[in-house]
Amino acid sequence: IEAINREKELHEKMCEELQANIQELEDQLKGKDELEREINYLKNRLEKSSSFGNCSESVESGSSTEPQNGRTIAAALDQLRAEKRELQIEHESNRKLIEELRINERGKCTELSKAHQTIQILRSKERYLESRVESLSHQIARTVQDYETRLSEARESSCSYDR
Repeated sequence: IEAINREKELHEKMCEELQANIQELEDQLKGKDELEREINYLKNRLEKSSSFGNCSESVESGSSTEPQNGRTIAAALDQLRAEKRELQIEHESNRKLIEELRINERGKCTELSKAHQTIQILRSKERYLESRVESLSHQIARTVQDYETRLSEARESSCSYDR
């Protein structure tokens, strides 16, 4: 019975560790959601910049009705193009980061699933061990009761022979 109780305690410890691992994985998934929100923000910013870049191309082609200094327009266009390149580089970097996060998420989901299955197995073993301990306890109680009954009968029969 002691060995079974020790095994049960060991399984309970493993169950607690797995639950802690599950919590840690869930926390990591929450962090992933925050990164996705930031990436979506940057995508929107890039899209706005791209649409602004398209407007600047029409200005460069001479569709502007207001007379402006050519150098100022060229400098503004160069600045916008540089900004656009930076945003495209940032977008590509974020796209790669998203892909890495997806791969990482798949691994975490697999790990989480395995941990969940292990917990279910441990719970099943725990239920089995509890029923086994209860069964052994009843068996021991019956054996002790049977022994005590026989002992008292033996005493009574020895007392009746002595008379």
